[in-house]
Amino acid sequence: MTPLNYAISVKSNALSYVGWLAEPALGMWGNGRLILSGVYQALRSYGVGLNNIHTPPGADLAGEQAVIADIGVNRLHFYFDRLELHATNFTNADLPQMGAIVQSVAEWLEDVAPDSSINRHVAHYIGHGTVGPKGDQPVASPPFATTPQWRGGEALGAGIILNYRVRGEEYTGTVRFTLDRSVQIAGGLFVSLESELIGLGGRAALALSTGEGFLSELLEKYDLEIEA
Repeated sequence: MTPLNYAISVKSNALSYVGWLAEPALGMWGNGRLILSGVYQALRSYGVGLNNIHTPPGADLAGEQAVIADIGVNRLHFYFDRLELHATNFTNADLPQMGAIVQSVAEWLEDVAPDSSINRHVAHYIGHGTVGPKGDQPVASPPFATTPQWRGGEALGAGIILNYRVRGEEYTGTVRFTLDRSVQIAGGLFVSLESELIGLGGRAALALSTGEGFLSELLEKYDLEIEA
C-alpha cells in the first residue's frame, strides 16, 4: 500500500453508538435489581463500581428509563429498547475498549433476554483537527483543500459529502462520510462518519470496528489518515 502523505492531528472528537434491540426488554421492567446487577457484573472488569452507576432523574417516559455507567471517557446507557455508548476526546488506543464495553453488556442482555439482542447498529464519529504532511518532505495540497473562486467571494475551503450503501457477508447498511472546514479550529478539518448496519447479531464490537475500517478507507482516498 502506498504510504499516505497527510495526517490529521485530532484536537477534539466524539463517538456515539446506539444498538437497537430486536424487541424491547420489557420482561425486565420493574426488576431494577437484575438490571443493576447485570450492568455492574458486565462492566466490573473495566473498573466500574457502584459509584459509577446511576439513573437519570425525571425520566417519566418508558423509552427514557435508563441505567447509566461511566467508564473513563465512555458513558454507557442501558435502555429497555437500546444500548448507547458515548465518548469524547478519546485516542485511537481507546477504540477497542469501547466496542468491548458495549459487547459485554450486550452479551449479558442476550443471556437474560434472548429476544432482545441487538439487530441494528447506528454509530456517528466526528472529529476536528489540523492537517499536516507526514515526514519531513513537503507535498502538494490534498484535493479537498482547494476551492474554486466564485463571484469574487472568499474561498473558505471545500466540503465533501459521500453517501454509500454497503453490504458485507453478515450485514447491509448505509454510510455517510463528510470532510469540511472545521468551525472549531482555524484552518482545521472536520471529519464525520455516520453508519447504520443491519445484522451482525449482538456483536457491537464488530459493528464499531467495521465503522472504524470504513473511516480509514474513505480517508485514504484523500491521502489522509488519523494520527495515532
